Amino acid sequence: MKMEDFKNILGANTVEKIYDDGLSTSTKETGKALTDIVKSFRLFTLPFQFAATLQDRLDKYFERIRNHVPKEKQIESPPSISGPIIERLKYLEDNSHLTELFLNLLARSIDSDRINEAHPAFIHLIDQLSSDEAIILFELKIMKN
Repeated sequence: MKMEDFKNILGANTVEKIYDDGLSTSTKETGKALTDIVKSFRLFTLPFQFAATLQDRLDKYFERIRNHVPKEKQIESPPSISGPIIERLKYLEDNSHLTELFLNLLARSIDSDRINEAHPAFIHLIDQLSSDEAIILFELKIMKN
């Protein structure tokens, strides 16, 4: 039976009164429950969304590094360097000077000619820098060249 049929039999005002008195609260509560379920599901998927976003960022970084080092000179980065750098990159902004320092270290670690310039201790040195100190280092590098 359709709502129109109920309106014809009982009258439109009676059907609206029944809905207002009994069904509207249930309908609203059901809607709230469904909203809560959807929000909970979105919260449950948050780690997957974060992981996908991080993967996209890391892919972009890795592509930059691969383009920076000639293909014939590329080697596998030691896990003692690549692992901690990847961990730190999760929490840095794309345009941060600290990000650039970490990517530079990672690029050296995959370059067979420059691997000797990459040491795991540099990760801890970069960790100790503030953004301002990183800017000063970049400025000093520019002045030197």
